[in-house]
Amino acid sequence: YISWKEELITYLNSGLFDMEEKSVVIVGEDDRFLSVGVNLLENLSLTFNTSLIQETSLPFLGSILYREKVVPDLNFIKFKIGIDKELITRSLLSLLLSLSLLFPLNFYLDLKIKDLNRRIQSLNQEIAKYNDQILNLRKQVDDGNLLLQTLEGWLDERSSIALPFLFLSDLKNFIPRSCWLTNFQIGLDKKIIIEGYSLDTEGIADFMLALSQYERIKNIKLEGSILEIIGDKPIQKFRMVGFLK
Repeated sequence: YISWKEELITYLNSGLFDMEEKSVVIVGEDDRFLSVGVNLLENLSLTFNTSLIQETSLPFLGSILYREKVVPDLNFIKFKIGIDKELITRSLLSLLLSLSLLFPLNFYLDLKIKDLNRRIQSLNQEIAKYNDQILNLRKQVDDGNLLLQTLEGWLDERSSIALPFLFLSDLKNFIPRSCWLTNFQIGLDKKIIIEGYSLDTEGIADFMLALSQYERIKNIKLEGSILEIIGDKPIQKFRMVGFLK
């Protein structure tokens, strides 16, 4: 027991080394530990300012310790004011530094925005100019297409008028000597009908071959051939049908 008491005193001295007034409060939660508390009070009172509290309500432990002056009075107000002043000073310095950096940044951004606006206006002017040029080119293309359509229509009309004359002009070169024509028609759909006579079938075949090789005619065919007797002579009557290109 003596060794235990010395160890306890040594432990308390080391824990209370920095305190000028060394006080120990013994608090018991149950009446069964009262004898232990009295024993501790007798052994520790020679070294420490020792008191024994027989109140067993632990929720009131804080007020009990404060009443016994075991818990020292600490003044945090002065220390807090010092901290607040230092914090305010640092905050003000940070704010001023931020503002000093913010103003040049705002000035740079304002210049950048104005420069971008000028570029946008310049691009809009360029786009408007190119749009006018595109509209002019489109109008020229439309006028050219209209003129081309007019010329094509005029050429079609001239072709429809001139083609029969061209065909009639070339037809004399295709008719064999043994053939002669009695009827020639050209319809609105460019369909041609050729009727005539031939002294023999070879003349009809030669005439068909010549017409099939002519570049201004397509789909030429022999629609019919009849043998007739004229003046005691057999003669082939034929009918050909085709289309002008």
